[in-house]
Amino acid sequence: MNSVSVVSTARMDKKMRVIYTIEAMLEYFVALSVSNTYLPKLCDIIGVSDTFKPIIVGIGTIGSSMQLLTLLVYDKAPFKIWITIAQTIAHLFYASLWFVPSLRTPETVKIILFVTCVLFATALQNVVYAPKAAWMMTFVDEDKRGKFTSVKEIVSLIGGILFTLAFGKVADGNTEQAFALCGLISLSSGLLHTISLAVSHEKPYRKVPHEKGIVGRLVGNKAFLKVQLLGIMWYATIDSFIPLFATYQYATYGLSMSTFVVSIITASSSLVRALLSQPLGRLADKTSFSKMLNVCFFIEIGALCSAAIAFPVSEWYSVATCAGFWVLYHAGYAGINSVFFNIMFDYVEPKERTAAIALSCAARGLGAFAATFAVSMLASFIRSAGLTVGGLKIDGIHIFALVAILMTVCTMLYNRNVIRKLKRAKYSAFDQESETDADEKPQYVRSEADSDASGDYDNATGKEPINESGSGQKTAP
Repeated sequence: MNSVSVVSTARMDKKMRVIYTIEAMLEYFVALSVSNTYLPKLCDIIGVSDTFKPIIVGIGTIGSSMQLLTLLVYDKAPFKIWITIAQTIAHLFYASLWFVPSLRTPETVKIILFVTCVLFATALQNVVYAPKAAWMMTFVDEDKRGKFTSVKEIVSLIGGILFTLAFGKVADGNTEQAFALCGLISLSSGLLHTISLAVSHEKPYRKVPHEKGIVGRLVGNKAFLKVQLLGIMWYATIDSFIPLFATYQYATYGLSMSTFVVSIITASSSLVRALLSQPLGRLADKTSFSKMLNVCFFIEIGALCSAAIAFPVSEWYSVATCAGFWVLYHAGYAGINSVFFNIMFDYVEPKERTAAIALSCAARGLGAFAATFAVSMLASFIRSAGLTVGGLKIDGIHIFALVAILMTVCTMLYNRNVIRKLKRAKYSAFDQESETDADEKPQYVRSEADSDASGDYDNATGKEPINESGSGQKTAP
């Protein structure tokens, strides 16, 4: 490859990294417009019972199982056309949620349409997730993957803060016109996201036969399965708790805590997450991903403790406990968000990563939905029992907060005693199907415990790069 081609490729990669960052932010706007802040409210308006609200709010987790369909299309390059079409349809379904309350149809029909929109939107979103990540990450150097994803997330979070404040103010109108405007804002964000995909470039792919046996190899990869169990333990815990808490928050404080106040809490949480993203990344580099993960789990325990004492004692107390939960939850999630994939990628070959993402998300989604369904049923039973302690009414959320704390402690112990001891093969290419990545081989094997002492390492030599201060050269996770 001559120098002109190298320069041209470098410029295109840089341009695409900027587009990818913008694309991720716009996609985040769409997600915020149908987040746990607003879904309980919409469910309440269309007449969903308290028992089924957490299930519908958390129904996106079952959509994660649609990642299994990715195994049928993960090698269907070029990706750009079909991914763009699928994402556009998903955005239409998401925006439609805001128009359902205005329909002049029976309550049952509204609920069916609402659930259908959520299911189809999340299904399409999950089908394109893994191949889109593989497509976009071909423009990111492997040794800069962590730093780039960290910066990309910070940009999305900062943009999300402004979007949340504006969107929450509109949603507080509580009229059909306000909801229609929310739908139009969500749709506009989705269309802008479609444009960002349409102007994106796609690297040429070598046409190779569909390789069989990838799923079998992943299922037989013990290290991969152990990492998946870690993910299932955590996401089954938190993804079943979040819809329950969001529903409890709206049902208990809905009249006294406006959507705008909730939006301020959400924006503050996003700001904390953005500020902690880089420091937690540096912590992972100085110690290890698994050590940083346990620090994040400890923060999440603080969030769950705040939820466990969330009683409607007074307005300020309600705001404080709700804010405490969401701020601490997002603070911990600043490190958790990308670390599972970063750990997983160290145990699978580049050409297996799309399938690995699909299997991972499907397993977590099914586990989380099963837990959500069970928790919702039990929470309804506890609520009807009318338990009180010291004059305070005990809801299912308080008991399950304690259960979630126990499960998080178990996850921390599993992470410390199992994941940290795994040996891993570090690969240097994200997508082996790309023309430029075809001949990469696994290099330098080490364990999480090795990284505790030595920090980062040079993929080419397997040696620790030392800077002038004598410490290892670091990159964010």
